[in-house]
Amino acid sequence: MDERIRFTFDGDEVEAHPGETLWDVSLRLGRRLPHLCLTEAPGHRPDGNCRACMVEIEGERTLAPSCRRAPAEGMTVRAASPRAEKARAMVLELLMADQPAADAAPDRSSHLRAMADLAGVGAVLGGGGPPDAHGRCEAEFFAQLALPGGSALPPLLKMQGSLAN
Repeated sequence: MDERIRFTFDGDEVEAHPGETLWDVSLRLGRRLPHLCLTEAPGHRPDGNCRACMVEIEGERTLAPSCRRAPAEGMTVRAASPRAEKARAMVLELLMADQPAADAAPDRSSHLRAMADLAGVGAVLGGGGPPDAHGRCEAEFFAQLALPGGSALPPLLKMQGSLAN
């Protein structure tokens, strides 16, 4: 008896084994999705609450966490859609906004940083560091926020900003 589930993943006809999630299938296909609440250890159950692995499913209004969602026969899944990619990047960008710059971080090889890089977010803030996902660095971002009359932002505001676009 063939129990495989056939569905479409980013335009490709694929098969899932019983018990696999969309995230499992994605990984097996070599399409790594960001993840935070999921540990790639046997027996670990992800909660789907971090929302870092969201995918779009045709016919559904909301995005679904791929680590919790099982594929269904005939389902069409889009992980590479602009909507899904933007949602994943936003989650990771918000988390990274509260992190120190990579060169000042106590754990430069953290899982969060690796997943942010995977989502294309990278180092968003920190000491005027490298460009963010929009090609801007922190100094450029704050330079665009001049107050009416050409005055610059107060120093405290310059230190507390976020690149959330």
